[in-house]
Amino acid sequence: MVATFLPTSIQFVICDMAIPKIGAIHLPGTMLDSADAIVDKLERSNCKRVISVHTNVKDRDIIDMIKDVAKVEEKQHPRSFIF
Repeated sequence: MVATFLPTSIQFVICDMAIPKIGAIHLPGTMLDSADAIVDKLERSNCKRVISVHTNVKDRDIIDMIKDVAKVEEKQHPRSFIF
């Protein structure tokens, strides 16, 4: 399972075509979701890899927000989710 958090762009199209070619399942995501919702989606799907771009959303980058939420979750519920 490979998740992508990309804007509508050529990068998304390339990922959408390439991920199934390597035999993985594509889980497209949106950067409009909250960090908690994104982490929940990744945990429920048992996602192993994430492809994203650094995009400033308000004051912080979405990747940094997800990492912060994942660290808090890791302390509460240890798992193998690596960012």
